[in-house]
Amino acid sequence: MEDKLPVTAEEKRPHHLLVIFLILVFPPAAFYILWKYKGYHSWFPHLMWLSGILLFIYTLLINFFLLPYVSRALISSGNPNAAVGRGWIYVLLVFFIGQSIFGFYLRVIFKNKGDISRLMMALSIFLFGLDYIAPGLIYGQIVAPIYNSLGL
Repeated sequence: MEDKLPVTAEEKRPHHLLVIFLILVFPPAAFYILWKYKGYHSWFPHLMWLSGILLFIYTLLINFFLLPYVSRALISSGNPNAAVGRGWIYVLLVFFIGQSIFGFYLRVIFKNKGDISRLMMALSIFLFGLDYIAPGLIYGQIVAPIYNSLGL
């Protein structure tokens, strides 16, 4: 008879397609899985790059293609004080570049140590949380002058 070795928690880890689905639908559950199972620690740098690059491109498109049209429309509607300010968007662009650089740093750590420390994972999850707040800031920056110009 063949003796079966006990199954470790790492071998019972959720399927990677479930993790991808959770990243798209309910990120906190995905982050928990990424945190708990060591086999998924290598995903943190790649997710940092992907998130930083996608949000950087998104912010650039909003800043340089949409906001000028909104500002011109508000000014042409007779409300010159309702122009959309863009100063904070540059801070977001620098943040997303920094996030991508942090992803490269995580990759170096993972290559050297074969694992990512709990502190680095916690910092990564904190940055991912900020990534969910940033688009709201962008929408708020676009919508607030419109509402203000309408007296709402």
